[in-house]
Amino acid sequence: MPSPCRPSPTRPILLALLALLALLALAGCRETTPVNTTRLQAFGEPLDLTLVGVDPELARRARDELSEDITFRARAWDPWRAGALAELNQRLPSGEPATIPPSVLPLLRTGQRLAARSQGLYNPALGELVARWGFDRTPPRATPPTQAQLDALLTQAPTMAQLRRDGLEIRATNPSIQLDFGRLAPALAIDLAIARLRELGIVNALIQRGGTWRASGDRGGQPWRVPILRAGGSGVLAIVTLGRDEALGSVADHQRDFIHQGEVYHDVLDPRTGRPARASRTVTVLQPDLASATVAAHALFVAGPEHWLEVARAMGVTTALLIDRAGEVHVTQALWDRLERVDPGARIHRVNPITTEAAATAP
Repeated sequence: MPSPCRPSPTRPILLALLALLALLALAGCRETTPVNTTRLQAFGEPLDLTLVGVDPELARRARDELSEDITFRARAWDPWRAGALAELNQRLPSGEPATIPPSVLPLLRTGQRLAARSQGLYNPALGELVARWGFDRTPPRATPPTQAQLDALLTQAPTMAQLRRDGLEIRATNPSIQLDFGRLAPALAIDLAIARLRELGIVNALIQRGGTWRASGDRGGQPWRVPILRAGGSGVLAIVTLGRDEALGSVADHQRDFIHQGEVYHDVLDPRTGRPARASRTVTVLQPDLASATVAAHALFVAGPEHWLEVARAMGVTTALLIDRAGEVHVTQALWDRLERVDPGARIHRVNPITTEAAATAP
């Protein structure tokens, strides 16, 4: 019998740790600077919103608007249940032109652009693969697909390049295309939330969801400081300071998984094999926006420690960190220069994404 979805006993501890780190970061703010922190729900997970120096009434308005916007996007961008993207997925196999719902257009444009830069390692056209693994539901269906099922799908080779877009019309030249943008959807929703805050006149804000962070402005004259987690999410590897408009995207093998017959299967699927990528444990990327950081982290995770620097160059990534299956930490020099190390026992290799040569190993 299949084993149930793996429980996550460390998750409450981890969330408490992240909340504590956020509070410690805010402790440096001047006492006269108002700080408003609230928790929303975003794509099935808690989202923590921190505003600094904002009038309470404006903070309440911002919280209500962001909650409504994110709830709307979560519904519209769900590829499997009733919503705009699910309806588009139903039309694509016909090969006939379909109208792109306006609510889906920003996600589609962003997904196509980032997929094209990922060397095929991020492929949201493989939504059927996600469904085959049971990651289209919560909790995941704890039964892996057969190799025959994977071979049949991979032979059809759906890609984002097989979508023909003309204004608000789109047509799929491959009937097997089913769109599932995965972690990009909540990441883009958070970027749009930051943009909306700025429209409201709110500059200093921090949004956190799981292991991802999106910063705007500062925390009352001091920069935002956020944690990078160890493999498995059991603790903090290091602290990094975010710029005034910067995001930390993280993809890890413990974020969504299940156990079947004693083996753990996670949802970071390699488009080339149809199976979970096994060479990496976690990847963290810093970029100006969370959408780019998250997709880059996904692509580098799939590339693994042997090829991640090649993909990083192709995607314009210079600040990144990868933890491999052996627990070794590989970090680009640009990110190393910004880290405040917390875990003295970590074995860290500094690398240069331009030359791909390893630098000194941290003691």
